[in-house]
Amino acid sequence: MIKNLKLIKSKISRVKIGKNCKIVEPVNIYGCSFGKNVFVGPFVEIQKNTKIGNNTRIQSHTFVCEKVNIGSNCFIECLTALICLLG
Repeated sequence: MIKNLKLIKSKISRVKIGKNCKIVEPVNIYGCSFGKNVFVGPFVEIQKNTKIGNNTRIQSHTFVCEKVNIGSNCFIECLTALICLLG
């Protein structure tokens, strides 16, 4: 263990997940909801109050900011950042 290092592990917490979803670790997913048949690739962060529709695929290295809603049958390409401008 390295001194003066706080290691924070990736996690999935407080998530409502529909049937037949697949998630490839490592990911940080918290406080959101998934429809049915959702796929999430590795190195993805999905923040609270986010909704992911049925049959949607989110590829690796993607960031989904809080309060973003992604519809059904969507394909989110890798290296994408989805943000919600809060006012």
